Amino acid sequence: WADGISIFNPKTNTFTNLKHDPANPNSLSGNNIYAVKHGRDNKTWIGTYDFGLDVYDRKTKAIKAFRFDVNNPKTISSDRVYSLLEDSKDNLWVGTYDAGINLFDKSTETFIRFQHEENPTSLSNNSVPDLSNAPPGHIRVSTLAGLDLLDPKTRQFKIFTKKDGLPSDIIYAVREDKHGKLWISTNSGISKYDPDNNT
Repeated sequence: WADGISIFNPKTNTFTNLKHDPANPNSLSGNNIYAVKHGRDNKTWIGTYDFGLDVYDRKTKAIKAFRFDVNNPKTISSDRVYSLLEDSKDNLWVGTYDAGINLFDKSTETFIRFQHEENPTSLSNNSVPDLSNAPPGHIRVSTLAGLDLLDPKTRQFKIFTKKDGLPSDIIYAVREDKHGKLWISTNSGISKYDPDNNT
C-alpha cells in the first residue's frame, strides 16, 4: 500500500520500482495504485488514487500524467482512478471511484465523460470498480448500483440489478471463462451467468 509499482523482469529475475518523487517530474504522480493496464503501443496505463492517470512509456521510461481540472470538461472526470480497460479498437476506458467512466482519445489526449444522470439509459452509478470487454464490441461496467452494459456506438447503458437475478446490486468485477460463462463478483458472493440460456 502506498509504495508505487514493481516491474518484474523474468529474464534477469529482478525488479524495477516506480515511485512518486516530489523532486522528479518524470516520476509517478502518486504511490497508491489501483489499476494497471499494458497497452498494445508500448504504453502502460497506471491508475492512481487521488493523483489521476499516468502513462508509462516502456521504451523511453517517460511518465506523463493526466489530472482532473474542474474548469476543463475534456480532462479526466476524477483523480481517483479505479479501473482500466483497452477495448478491441484500442480505445482506453477509465473507471473512477466517484465520477463515472472516461473514454480517452489518444490522438487529442482528451477525455469523454460518461456519468450517472436522471436517465434510464445512463450509467447506473459513478463508482466503477471494474471494466471488461463484451461482444459485440460492448463494455461491461461493474458499479455499486448494478451491472451495466455499454454500447459505445449509441453511448447508452443497459442496467442489470437484483430484479434481474443478481445476488446484489454492488458489483465488483466480471470475468468470462473459456466456455463463455460469466462469473460476477458481488458483496453477496459470486454469481454465474450463462448468456446462451439467459440463466
